[in-house]
Amino acid sequence: SVAYRDKNGLPWNEQNALTFVHGKGSEYRQDWHRAKSRIRYGTTGPLRDGTVFTTNFIGTLNNGEVYFSRKFLVSDLLSNMETVGPELSDDAYEEVYTAGNYGDGEIINLWTSGILFGATVGTEECRDATFVCKGNSAPSENLIPLFYITCGTNKIITHDPYTDPYLGTAINEEFKRPYKCQLDPNDLTRSGRANWKLLGFFPGGTCSSIGSLEYLSDLC
Repeated sequence: SVAYRDKNGLPWNEQNALTFVHGKGSEYRQDWHRAKSRIRYGTTGPLRDGTVFTTNFIGTLNNGEVYFSRKFLVSDLLSNMETVGPELSDDAYEEVYTAGNYGDGEIINLWTSGILFGATVGTEECRDATFVCKGNSAPSENLIPLFYITCGTNKIITHDPYTDPYLGTAINEEFKRPYKCQLDPNDLTRSGRANWKLLGFFPGGTCSSIGSLEYLSDLC
């Protein structure tokens, strides 16, 4: 339990306060738990100005599953905290569920036109462009995330977020640092930091013909 102690200063009903509501952990023990999830909190010491707040999930997450964790951060008068915290505690919980269980999402279609490609949502069509593949805005068991990765002037669409857009292949290193983006002082096309855009969730390989075309948000 948490107790609020009075300190010298403003009266309780005039002091502002910040409270984290973690929940009660009443969902433990489900079949996906290996141990109770761990809450970490505190300060960062004199070298960094910050407040640590994180949940460490200790369980099994299989392909096609989603981990959901709801916590609350409450900003209110100190005098209200002992009431507000318990009221929200039952709504703070964690869950593992099959992707797609909580909504169908929106249909996303990808289209190409020359050296460009774009997207439409729902039944909208892209005039003077060629349809390539259909996916969804929500994950599901049969759909895979599709990324548009750029590095300098190089670009690629791929299901693998560790793909090097310069070489077009996965980064084969023990410690993968894709954000370094092939930094090469002698080749400006390989310099800079990588950027990722999640295009949606698509059947594996169905969009591969887009290759290294450039994404244009207002193509369609």
